Amino acid sequence: TDGSTTATTVPQIIGEVVPERTGSGPRVGGLLGLLRVFEYLLVASLFGGLMLLVLAWPEGVDYGVGKRFFRLTWLLAVIVMYLVVVISAMRQSDSGFGSALNPFSWFSAFDQASGYVLILRFVLVIAFGWIATDLERAFDPATQVPSMGIAIVMMATYGLTRLGQDVSIFSYLIGVVHALAVGLWVGALVLLARAVLVGPGDEDLLHAVRGMARLTTPLILVAVITGVLQVYLLDGFNIFTSGHGLLNVLKVLVVALMIWIALMLKVFTEGRLLRERELTGKMAWRLRRAVGIEVAVGLVALVLTSWMVPMRPPQASASPNAPTVQY
Repeated sequence: TDGSTTATTVPQIIGEVVPERTGSGPRVGGLLGLLRVFEYLLVASLFGGLMLLVLAWPEGVDYGVGKRFFRLTWLLAVIVMYLVVVISAMRQSDSGFGSALNPFSWFSAFDQASGYVLILRFVLVIAFGWIATDLERAFDPATQVPSMGIAIVMMATYGLTRLGQDVSIFSYLIGVVHALAVGLWVGALVLLARAVLVGPGDEDLLHAVRGMARLTTPLILVAVITGVLQVYLLDGFNIFTSGHGLLNVLKVLVVALMIWIALMLKVFTEGRLLRERELTGKMAWRLRRAVGIEVAVGLVALVLTSWMVPMRPPQASASPNAPTVQY
């Protein structure tokens, strides 16, 4: 009667005050997107680097620079993954940063399966330390199966980021294969740039470069085929009429540039390095520069991927958290 108004977010009910959940959450999307880029790069470096060791460069376990690469990358991956989970839980629950630091609050913060996949990935990254501290476990017959299992499942979780949305089950299966192919491709390149091509060396360094050249063609084919299928399943024919589809078009152009650089590097490797018996300093510098450019282009593709993760593609819709009732 006196004309006073009450806040719209805190309605006055008889005898009590019931605060409403606005759902806006803290605005940390830019920070979270940047952390996701580092997360993708670090986890892919662990997985792809380990796979390159097993498939093409077993001598790498004896190199101090290779051991230091895995230990440092693993430590950074744990830190970044922890921050990603904390900030994601903070946004999901509209709580403060301090309360989200407690791991016991994460399960109550996430109400979708994608959140639990994120926690599972964090646990697997921590478990990867068992391998990073002793790379011989990836070659020992007694520990090879669990070592490779941890690495493969850790990378495969990136194909399940849209759990909780109403999409085709084939998008998850194809997404897992796509994540494994891209992770091996990018991670192996990072290992080449940071541990193999840092200077001159014997012929065993050439084995890693030649092994990567052999893996280039099948990895490109798998990544391209699964990527196209993913675009079809998630965007359909709305590629040019949705934000998610337009980002996919831009990503296709970036990946095409990355493929061109990879094929040029493959041709150079097969034409020049087959006759070499050692890796000279000049050759290592030239190869490292080419690999670095390819990694930089791949990093742009990871930025676009991080941008698309929170977006909802046209073919996906949120799954209901509770059964619907017809009144």
